[in-house]
Amino acid sequence: MKQKNEALQRFSEKVLIESQIGERIKRLRTDIGLEYVNKEFTELCRKSGIATHIIVRHPTT
Repeated sequence: MKQKNEALQRFSEKVLIESQIGERIKRLRTDIGLEYVNKEFTELCRKSGIATHIIVRHPTT
């Protein structure tokens, strides 16, 4: 991806391809980046049966 706003489109394509070949994504772990935490992305994951996990990184000291 060249820009973060491409995340939903690219992920949609991947989900479609995986459904066609019989393999699928089961879980998606992401940081709290806005490209992954929005209504459209969440709805795509829910419809596709993908469990989403948002990981919050702890700052290093």
